[in-house]
Amino acid sequence: MPMTPMRNMFLVLRTQTIRPAVRRTATSLVFRLFGLLIGIVTNAVLARSLGVSEFGQFGVGLTILTIITQLSDFGAVQAMTAEARRNPKLAGHVAGSGICIRLITAFIGIAIAIPISLFTIPNTNAVVLIVIAVCAPLGASGALIALSNARLRPEIGSALTLGQSALWMFAVLIVGFSDHPTAIDFAFAFAMTTALQTLITLAFYGRKSMIGRPTWAVARLLLSKSWPVGLLGLLVTSYYRVGGVLVIGLAGAHEAGLYTAAYKVIDVAQIIPSLIVVPMLPVLIDALAQGSMQLQRLSKAVIRLSVIVAIGSGLMIALFSDVIVRLIYGDAFGNSARVLEVLGLAFVGITLGYVGSTLCFAIDRVKRQIPFVAVLGVLSLMLQPWAIGNWGGLGSAYVAAATEIAMSVLSLTLCAGPLGMSFRSIFGWRYPLFVLIIVCTYFLTKGSFVIGVIVCPIVFVIAMLFLKLVGKHEGNLILRRKSDS
Repeated sequence: MPMTPMRNMFLVLRTQTIRPAVRRTATSLVFRLFGLLIGIVTNAVLARSLGVSEFGQFGVGLTILTIITQLSDFGAVQAMTAEARRNPKLAGHVAGSGICIRLITAFIGIAIAIPISLFTIPNTNAVVLIVIAVCAPLGASGALIALSNARLRPEIGSALTLGQSALWMFAVLIVGFSDHPTAIDFAFAFAMTTALQTLITLAFYGRKSMIGRPTWAVARLLLSKSWPVGLLGLLVTSYYRVGGVLVIGLAGAHEAGLYTAAYKVIDVAQIIPSLIVVPMLPVLIDALAQGSMQLQRLSKAVIRLSVIVAIGSGLMIALFSDVIVRLIYGDAFGNSARVLEVLGLAFVGITLGYVGSTLCFAIDRVKRQIPFVAVLGVLSLMLQPWAIGNWGGLGSAYVAAATEIAMSVLSLTLCAGPLGMSFRSIFGWRYPLFVLIIVCTYFLTKGSFVIGVIVCPIVFVIAMLFLKLVGKHEGNLILRRKSDS
């Protein structure tokens, strides 16, 4: 039978397959997109039920919980993912030991964070803060997602996260449509849904016998691997989360509500960098075992693709900032749009910072980040009071954007050298030109919303294709022979 072009195409489809990790990541994307929609609905009901000031107080409670959770993790998830991937036989002990570490550090975090917050943050609701913050130990079960990530099964963690989001949305809808709901009512609903989700997570992994006995040897191994990441996370938290807490103390609950509304959008949008990073660490570990050239090739392609994703996402957030705020929160939160526009720039740095930090962890360069990030954190905290005092939440957003961009450049620079790469070898002249084109187009069309949302995406796509930013090298990460899988 003659080999027609159509038959050739079918033969290619039969001999090639979507890389399993990417296929599972696509499934994870579907779950996370549903989670994104659920998060939008949840935040909309919360904001409209509470009003600007009470929403700001509730947001501060969630911020304190997030700070405690990030500190209690102290790099455990990354360390658990890496060790479970390197030595699958230890996965059960890794799970048990990781949970113990998370529990102990969570209780320590509560003991420190709650008293400091109550005595140093004016305009806060003490009951809301305490009820939400004491949920931190329940988050210890979230470390088990590392086992799924190590097996290149990111969709499992996404499914569990989606379930938690759905439970929280139902709770918010029930409370929100009751008579005169308060921030305290939502706080208790949050605590109950968090406890239920913890039981579901423990039951899922326990049923599969994936939780083993904790051992001091494995715990010590995890701590030795995780402490640089944990310390780095502590420093990052100093400029990423504390800004929102400072706003309520320095500018009041109303301004904090506006800032919280904008930052909630950014928090939800972080499904985008997580989709890059979650399957990235185990794949990088495998590439590291195959040799420096394979690791360099993979790292370069990931960085390039991440730049496109980061700029495209940040651009969309900035373009639709006013629509997003008014659609989700209502006209009362209209002033949040300008804050969200600035945070769209911060989101570019957040996405690239995720990628750079993961690369640094994979090649054991996290310790080198610590002194630089410490300086960034101190500078950010020094600038925050001045910026908030002059421009409120918008000032805090400007500081956050500048710090996130600086952090992303720093992390990419630190990982490029050991990988045998330079910024010139990664980006050449095409990527700086691409950034310049997008920035100029955005500011030239900024005066008209209609022109901006039409012209900017078109220019983005045309520039990306004309400069050939996505080519065969990046495509090979997605399509590969079965024999290579």
